[in-house]
Amino acid sequence: MSELKIAVSRSCPDCFSTHRACVNIDESNYIDVAAIILSVSDVERGKLDEIDATGYDIPVFIATENEERVPAEYLPRISGVFEHCESRKEFLWTSVRNRCQPL
Repeated sequence: MSELKIAVSRSCPDCFSTHRACVNIDESNYIDVAAIILSVSDVERGKLDEIDATGYDIPVFIATENEERVPAEYLPRISGVFEHCESRKEFLWTSVRNRCQPL
């Protein structure tokens, strides 16, 4: 079995570093995905609803920029919120890795 991928928004492709393969969220059916990284704009355009509709229970993280805020109604549906910052790349990946489905 191949290692599960990380689905990443085009808005935040470099917000973390990983050895895992990454796939664009707009090109994924989520079947081989261990975790998802979205931006606030992705959530606002319905990506979280699309992901929830799969029923796969994939952990979703939101990467914010410039003090963006995630609307409170989305918080119960996500696994974490992180400010996109060069100095936090390793912390974000550690958090994502710890929530990924076992292989």
